[in-house]
Amino acid sequence: MKRDLPATMSVPEWGQKVLNVSRNQSYALAKAGVIPTISSGVNRLRVPVRIAAARLVNNPNNQLEIDALIQGVLPQLTRKSA
Repeated sequence: MKRDLPATMSVPEWGQKVLNVSRNQSYALAKAGVIPTISSGVNRLRVPVRIAAARLVNNPNNQLEIDALIQGVLPQLTRKSA
């Protein structure tokens, strides 16, 4: 049975399902440009699922880049909040 992908997902949902990161980490990665987003109203970001998935699939080094960005972005996030 074919499952259709939704057109968009929330930033935390994409972060959790695809990158296995928390809500706050997802928004930090979206702000850093790791997770592509579109604006859907005031203060509402959505992840265009097909674009985000294509970005992962079309670049074989992307997981390494994402891992490196997670390593770089997330420590900065924890340092700012400390």
